[in-house]
Amino acid sequence: MTGDPGGLRPGRFQGEAAWTEQVRAALATARQQGWDRLILSDEDFDGWPLREAALVADLHAWARPGRRMLILMRDHRVLVQHHPRFVMWRRQWDHLVECRAAGPKHPVASACWGSGACVWRSDRLSSEGLVVQEARQIRAFELALMDLSGVARPAFAATTLGL
Repeated sequence: MTGDPGGLRPGRFQGEAAWTEQVRAALATARQQGWDRLILSDEDFDGWPLREAALVADLHAWARPGRRMLILMRDHRVLVQHHPRFVMWRRQWDHLVECRAAGPKHPVASACWGSGACVWRSDRLSSEGLVVQEARQIRAFELALMDLSGVARPAFAATTLGL
């Protein structure tokens, strides 16, 4: 497991290494503090550390009955191609995970939101963003993500059934 959730530092960050470290720290904190809800949101999850065994171990330890994860995206192909560990985890915990895809008219934020913090990447090219841990700010980011969820359609089924 990724270890020290003290790596989740409120404030601004810049660079891909800082972004991935904050995502790791947020998910480790979710595991350690038992956050009941998570929202992962991105156009395609390119540049996320979701292929890492330690991060998936944190998600596995986080997953419990009553917890929920929402995944918001535009396209799940990068997830399938580049994050096989995460895809297997998602299949195993399908009953806790809802996946939704937004249409081309709706921008998809890049964020790792939890009931105790939000890591928000405001610029994908520079991986510049903000970590918030204050309840009012966390709620504001949650509302923005839920607005997107309301216009998105179900997507990325855990299994595909064929005849």
